[in-house]
Amino acid sequence: MKNVKLSVVAEKLKSVGIDLKHNRFLILQGEVEQIAMMPPKGDDKKKTEGMLEYLEDIIGTSRYKEPLQLLETKIAAVDEQLTNQSRMLSNATKEKDLLEGLTMR
Repeated sequence: MKNVKLSVVAEKLKSVGIDLKHNRFLILQGEVEQIAMMPPKGDDKKKTEGMLEYLEDIIGTSRYKEPLQLLETKIAAVDEQLTNQSRMLSNATKEKDLLEGLTMR
């Protein structure tokens, strides 16, 4: 028997796609029925987890939810700024055209 550091084993498992960080690579026999009875998607109001959330946890994509929400908020703010700037440009263009029309008379 050879002694190996945990970090070496973890790296080897990670290299073949087993995510030890979320620790959901193993489904216990007692969980099979519970998993089979899960709804397709959880309910935020009831704070119940569905199959989608369970799979996201296993795969590890649930860690991206918060950063994505922050990015969506930033995108919405930039989009609002763009809309305001576009409206201001349009108004300024109309005023410029109006003033040019008055000076040409």
